[in-house]
Amino acid sequence: MAVVSSAPQLAKVEIAATGRASQYVIIVANADTGQDQTQSYTLTSSAGDRLTGQYSHALRLSPESQEVSRRSAGPKPVVNTAQIAFEGRLRAFERTHLHFPAGSFRARATKPTSGVGVRCVPSQQPEAVCPTPVPPVPGTVVVGDTVSLHVPTGPSNLCEQYVSTRAVVRAVSNHAIIVEDTLDHIAGPTFGASDFRSIATEFDTFIYPTDVNHFGTPTDIDNNGHILLLYTGQVNKLTVPGESGFVGGFFFNGDLFPDTSANGFQQCAESNYAEIFYLLAPDPNNAFGGGAHATADIRQLTRGTVAHEFQHMINAGNRLYNCAQCTTFEITWLDEALAHSAEDWVGRAEDGFSDAQQLTFADITAHGNDDFNAFFFQNTARYGFWLRAPSTHGLTSAFADTSLAVRGAAWSMVEYSADQYGGGNIATYTKKLAAGPQIGVQNLVAEAGVPFDSLLSGWLIANFASGAGISGLKAKYSYTGYNMRDVQDNLNSGNYPLVVTDASPGTSGLLTPVNSATGAYYSASTSGEAFSVSLAGANGSGAPAAGARIYVVRLQ
Repeated sequence: MAVVSSAPQLAKVEIAATGRASQYVIIVANADTGQDQTQSYTLTSSAGDRLTGQYSHALRLSPESQEVSRRSAGPKPVVNTAQIAFEGRLRAFERTHLHFPAGSFRARATKPTSGVGVRCVPSQQPEAVCPTPVPPVPGTVVVGDTVSLHVPTGPSNLCEQYVSTRAVVRAVSNHAIIVEDTLDHIAGPTFGASDFRSIATEFDTFIYPTDVNHFGTPTDIDNNGHILLLYTGQVNKLTVPGESGFVGGFFFNGDLFPDTSANGFQQCAESNYAEIFYLLAPDPNNAFGGGAHATADIRQLTRGTVAHEFQHMINAGNRLYNCAQCTTFEITWLDEALAHSAEDWVGRAEDGFSDAQQLTFADITAHGNDDFNAFFFQNTARYGFWLRAPSTHGLTSAFADTSLAVRGAAWSMVEYSADQYGGGNIATYTKKLAAGPQIGVQNLVAEAGVPFDSLLSGWLIANFASGAGISGLKAKYSYTGYNMRDVQDNLNSGNYPLVVTDASPGTSGLLTPVNSATGAYYSASTSGEAFSVSLAGANGSGAPAAGARIYVVRLQ
């Protein structure tokens, strides 16, 4: 395997003769660490012809702001734009409106129990009044108790636009308090007592210990020793009529801020000042207008959501309160990649797989559709979307809040880097990523302990070579936690969906622009003679932009 990066080398990359029929994969990469720094390159063969860089657009899934879920009742993915659209607005609001207090020390604010100093806009409240702050939910509550809570609803300012409600405690476990919105009775039949106990048991047994092991102990700003899980029809209402899919649930960073200004913290009037998830409620008759959802479906659809959102909660809370050097929340692409990884780690725990065990399609489907759909399908599907258009979707892209393919790429990089640079303890590696204080590329590089060039080259090569049976391939060019080819082959009717364009000597055409933190794939075949390739600027002349790389792997 050869890695070429300097301008003089890129001007002519010599491929030595082998004396026998040989095949190569040539990856043209953009190692720029900036977000969405797309560059156009021209790749030229030894015969003087430009090599094609186009790929089959017919294989792309559009629009790219699509979330995919898979229902246990059917084998086909269901396009879901609602969840990703809402989450994109939510995360954008958090990063632009919720700021860390100045200084290296942040003391926790004290939650008020009366309505003094609450900022509220009556015209934006459903009740046309300003709710007072909610008192903390004590850890001593029992089933049947009612508590006051706020639910952020947006659409533009989630700290000022919210609903106040009462919720009934339905289950209490070691780590969870499960509550149900009292307004949900209009939807008809809901969970039974055994359902609520099952939700609490799964959280205590698998989700809580797995996420804590991989990302750290959550904060406990309300001092009740529990995480609140609120099933509320207000989440159902977030799905806009006509949107594909539904909003399944979320965690809001605003709940970590006080509802009045204190200790240098800005206020977020909505804040419950608690660790709380908001989850889709059963609604078999579409009483909330967000689509009909049977009780059994809601139980299944929110399992992966809780695992995912819990990572966001742990990451944000510890950066805000337990990291003196942290000055901001994690950047979107890495925050989402870690949250998607949480789905995988919890699924492995539920099905008895270790973090390091290499999983095949047979493994992740062995325990039935429910676990596969809840924890494994979405990550592997998102990764498949990236494979269909690799040069377009950089893993560090700012479009991680709206692009399925970007999330698939970012998730697979976390998987790859944990496999190769986790030091044999993946949970310790991901916990360091979640802790900060760095963010994004700097965070990934600091914890992996290698330059971004090394991470990118290894990952791009692994996406082609891992599981392909290439003789003599170094271990660092492979995934060890997944047989990615086996999984993707089974999800795509026996076809590995990575788009690879023929680039044998004599092929002509202009290279497609390559986004930063990704690459375009080419294959070349010879009868054993030497040949060369060169990389130039978009017009076929001049040195390519900084960040240009060529990776060459001989397959046989």
